Amino acid sequence: MKSLDKSQNHDALWTTAILIMTALSMAGGVFWMSLRSRSILHFRADDRSASAIKPLAKTRQAHCQISNQQYRPNDQAVFMEFAEQPEVVATFKKTGLAASVRCADLTTSDREKGTSPILLLERIASEIVSQRKAGNQSAIVVTITLQAAEPGANQPNPRDYRRLKQAIERIVNERSAIAIIGVTGKLQNELQNQLQDSPNVQICPANSVAACVEQAFTQARKL
Repeated sequence: MKSLDKSQNHDALWTTAILIMTALSMAGGVFWMSLRSRSILHFRADDRSASAIKPLAKTRQAHCQISNQQYRPNDQAVFMEFAEQPEVVATFKKTGLAASVRCADLTTSDREKGTSPILLLERIASEIVSQRKAGNQSAIVVTITLQAAEPGANQPNPRDYRRLKQAIERIVNERSAIAIIGVTGKLQNELQNQLQDSPNVQICPANSVAACVEQAFTQARKL
């Protein structure tokens, strides 16, 4: 009888172990499938106008570092700089847990006058269309450091909020979360008032860059 009891206990332990391993395996599979289905395409844009180089130096560095911490395997990123015109300067794909982006700050600024967030947002909206046509259906995160919206030659009025809201609407409609970081004073108040009804859009001071970027990624992964 003792031998039989030991055998039954042994079988019960093995059955329990197998059930636990199966449950963990299923949970792990669901977790990784969740990550794959909620991958992110991140547009990280930094103001490189002459007026922003020094004032936003620490903000840009934090912008890069916090974004790095948010990336998961299969996330992709498009890095942009802008002043009078936006420019794609690099791309990145998170291929493994150890992959990361080197955070080097800007060393030069645009010579031409003007800082146009409108042209930047319109360029991002166009880039998203191209990504969708190429089959990329990831949720979108757009994070932007912006010191000021300044008029320049051959640029739209930086306070043409109708045009700015149209660009933001195009982006948000593609399962996107947007964070604009670093603005102060009148521009900050105007953006908050104009965009208060836009879903998943944040206007954040420079000292809130970490919380702002983290929230944008959290919102997008739920879309």
